[in-house]
Amino acid sequence: MSAEGGAGLASRSELLNVLSDVKTKVQDKLGMVDFPMPQFVIVGKQSVGKSRLIEALAGEQFNFVSGTLGSRRPTVLESRNVATNKVSVWQVLNKDTKKWEHHPVEKVMQLMAHAHESLGASVSREAMYVRIESAYCVDM
Repeated sequence: MSAEGGAGLASRSELLNVLSDVKTKVQDKLGMVDFPMPQFVIVGKQSVGKSRLIEALAGEQFNFVSGTLGSRRPTVLESRNVATNKVSVWQVLNKDTKKWEHHPVEKVMQLMAHAHESLGASVSREAMYVRIESAYCVDM
């Protein structure tokens, strides 16, 4: 890989980080708004393949639901294609500090399960923000 190619990867990653931060701040202040990054909303009945579709786009298997509760809050998943990553890098946005925190995928699943289970039978509009950086996912 040339030095120029490496700089291009860093620039793209930096640009995606800035866009992600701006998107999160705008959404926190104004609610949901149109933003120039690919975004998808996936809605459907139980066990129809929503998670499998997301896993196919992310290039990795995971499970953001727990037990029989299913999803009780929105999950915003950002995926980044980082060709140089040998292993997937997972992050969760800390709602208090507004900073991305690195965690192993198992810990991300625990955090997501707790966020859903803590609601009991109710639902919430408060989203969980998760980011995956992998050589196998697409930028979205």
